[in-house]
Amino acid sequence: MKPKASLEQEISERFGLSAPTLVSTLGKSPPITFSRLKSDRPQREPTKAPRAEDAYTIHVMLQPVTEMQLWLNGREHHVPPMPAGGVVIGHLENGPIARYRSACDFLRLYIAKATIDELSDSAFGRTPEGLRRPDHGAGDPVLHSLASVGAELVRRQSPVDQLLLDQLALAIHAHLTHAYAGPPRDPRQASVGGLAPWQEKRAKAFFEANLGEAVSLAEVAGLCGISPSHFARAFRAATGRPPHRWLLERRIEAAKAALRLSDGPLAEISKACGFSDPSHFSRAFSQATGETPAAWRRSHGRTTHLPISPSP
Repeated sequence: MKPKASLEQEISERFGLSAPTLVSTLGKSPPITFSRLKSDRPQREPTKAPRAEDAYTIHVMLQPVTEMQLWLNGREHHVPPMPAGGVVIGHLENGPIARYRSACDFLRLYIAKATIDELSDSAFGRTPEGLRRPDHGAGDPVLHSLASVGAELVRRQSPVDQLLLDQLALAIHAHLTHAYAGPPRDPRQASVGGLAPWQEKRAKAFFEANLGEAVSLAEVAGLCGISPSHFARAFRAATGRPPHRWLLERRIEAAKAALRLSDGPLAEISKACGFSDPSHFSRAFSQATGETPAAWRRSHGRTTHLPISPSP
């Protein structure tokens, strides 16, 4: 796998735009990558041709695009004006070249066929033939919602968002295979059971020990000896919550303890409890409790003065 900086540079050079990128590695196959590209003015030149490989790129428009040119295998394809949520899917063996002739803001997803196959086999027991290409620019509100979350994570560039990014990648894979490839034929019945007691205990202990750190789905799934997609389903079946939600709730509880027991600045508590920045901490805490961290601290008081710790 190329380092993230190399991926960003490669995509940036191809599009002639800044390309902040995040990477989700969910198994042995190439990672799923998320890149946000944005320009307030039309591109002067078409993008450079990509390296041919058995992989797909998906452009999901975050804002409407009034004019775009697209070439596949050297032949220009008509692309109508696209609303927010418009989607363009290209296979890299077809040499997709694009030129945005108006302002643009989109999330570029990369997913290799080998990754689609590995995740599909883990989830369904069969692999799809590939992704069919929808009409260029066709709207996809589900993918638009997922891409909007991805764009926010790309903007934040916070290591502590890795678990959420990995689950987002799984959700995008599931939607792509359902909407553009259909469910695999003759799938074996997927298990709906939860984790074994030792797996649940190990996963929760790992989360508790790393409340203030970046956590990936592949890492915790590996500790349980199962695939990331299997772990995500089984953890939710066992706890009633997806892993990132369970971890967020534990971080909120740790933050409450820190607010009660410490005079420390909110920025320090935010960092110690695993939030990407104080504004993220404030939003998440307010959504969970109905109060800002400062207001919650005032209403609940502090019983003593201890060092800040991410542990509850």
